[in-house]
Amino acid sequence: MMMNIGRAGLSYSGLADEASSDIFEQISAHKALGWSSIELRSCGGRQIVSFSDEERRRLCEAIMASDLMVSCISSPIGNWSRTLDYPLEDELLEVKRLSAISEQLGTKFVRIMSYANTETNADDAQARSVERIRKLVAFAEDSGLILLHENCTGWAGQSSDLTNRLLDEVPSEALGLLFDIGNGLAYGYDSLTFLRGVVPAVRHVHVKDGRRLPGATDSASNVSYGLAGTGDAFVLKCIALLVESGYCGHFSIEPHISLIPHLQDPKHGSPNWESYVRYAQHFESLTSLIYEQRS
Repeated sequence: MMMNIGRAGLSYSGLADEASSDIFEQISAHKALGWSSIELRSCGGRQIVSFSDEERRRLCEAIMASDLMVSCISSPIGNWSRTLDYPLEDELLEVKRLSAISEQLGTKFVRIMSYANTETNADDAQARSVERIRKLVAFAEDSGLILLHENCTGWAGQSSDLTNRLLDEVPSEALGLLFDIGNGLAYGYDSLTFLRGVVPAVRHVHVKDGRRLPGATDSASNVSYGLAGTGDAFVLKCIALLVESGYCGHFSIEPHISLIPHLQDPKHGSPNWESYVRYAQHFESLTSLIYEQRS
């Protein structure tokens, strides 16, 4: 299966659990868009890694029958819900499960983070995180996966310098970067500056945009998310930098308009098929217009 190449020459995908919790409706959203790729995170309100063998079988059958390719699987490994006390054995088991799914679906990319509450801890917490990720990456190497660290929760996602430290500490073709253009809004940094420091290692991209609320502290709950290109995340400048640097992977939308998975907020607690599709159409039109003007 080939990547979907849009009018702007970009490859589009999306975290479709923001369209629906139902896998068939997730698929239908991408079919309606004419996109050939989808990113998996959860179905039925549950992370893919928690599925039973039978549930994983049904998921893979649905994806394969749709003829969609899977651009990435966004896992909870090292994410905002986990600290260094979370059992490593459980995460190694998750990598094993995701390897089986990835092999069936023809993708290699699995999103990880570098654990909550290690951002400002002593160096020994960061060292523990590095050692833990080193073990996960070694397991991924043997499983044919590539773990992509996202600039989100965890010490290594707080600046380009710290991200590069992780890459230096764990040198492996099985470790790359997932760059989320909008995460700087929640974590208090300039996305474009961050990206300039890590762009050669970026293998996958998430797209979101918004504006920080007046007087907001560094938290996703203090960001008003909106259509790509209408906020303060420098979305179009980041895309231009990536393209000019030779990036040819997917641009995967993560709107955060109707659903923000890690917030217990009824205003952002339910996926919405229509708003997801509108967001995707706007993003594709926006990038097409910009690239037409540049050509």
